[in-house]
Amino acid sequence: MDSALDSVTHMPLKSLAGLGGANAAKLGSGTLAEIVEIYDPAYKQRMQIMTRTIMTDMIGLMTQLEPEIRDGLAHAYASKFDEKQLGELNAFFATPTGKAYAADSYVIMTSPEVTAKMQAFMPKMMQQMPAIIEKAKTATASLPAPRRYSDLTEAEKDKLAGLLGLSRADLDKKQAAKAAPRN
Repeated sequence: MDSALDSVTHMPLKSLAGLGGANAAKLGSGTLAEIVEIYDPAYKQRMQIMTRTIMTDMIGLMTQLEPEIRDGLAHAYASKFDEKQLGELNAFFATPTGKAYAADSYVIMTSPEVTAKMQAFMPKMMQQMPAIIEKAKTATASLPAPRRYSDLTEAEKDKLAGLLGLSRADLDKKQAAKAAPRN
């Protein structure tokens, strides 16, 4: 998880904006990581602690879910492959049957037998998620809070403006508008 989050935050902002369909032409050459480091110097440590805390509890949930998913997969595989093919799958993708598996594996994972088991798990996960999030908050409570724009130094504001492809004046205006009370 850490490396996946890290790779996303090190993508250029232009790439991230483009993935979301936004017009990235005016963005600077910075990355999300550079922006986050300005606002929250403890971001990386905070995310590592939160990820470990959440994943620790998710392991318990997934352990509960695993037998149901295994059952759903067994039925799905049995409907797609014969006994000989199932034996050949043990040799992974080295056999022609392994190639057939690769071609159908996504269909199997989205089959009604498997998705029904996954859907049954969602209420359990949603029920436990507030406690998991609370644990993550507690685990990161010793870290300093992320900063607001008003907490940044002039140099950090200048750097942030450059990363976002904005003039400092435009960034100040946008931040002032966000901070203004709404009627």
